[in-house]
Amino acid sequence: MHPNISVGTCEIEFLEEETSYTGNPASRRSEAEELVGSLRRFKVTSLDELDLLVGLLEWPTGEAEVRPLELLGGLQKHNALDNRGGMSRLSPRTTSGLFLCAF
Repeated sequence: MHPNISVGTCEIEFLEEETSYTGNPASRRSEAEELVGSLRRFKVTSLDELDLLVGLLEWPTGEAEVRPLELLGGLQKHNALDNRGGMSRLSPRTTSGLFLCAF
């Protein structure tokens, strides 16, 4: 399990170990045949009341993306995150097994 991370005014809490996830990567979203990928969930909270469940998805195609899964709470300005798509351009894994990404 990874320790929590603080980035600016946000806290990132890793919730559980990897689980399977059925769906499609952003690049294949319109395709009917779904893939089974792996999902790692984490929770992002901030000083401005954001409380967001996010997932890191890794697909058998080698693609990886970060998607908002559920807006648990926040201000009205955070409502746009609830239906926002994922970010599919992630840097390769580091030697420690972590992805580097920027929003």
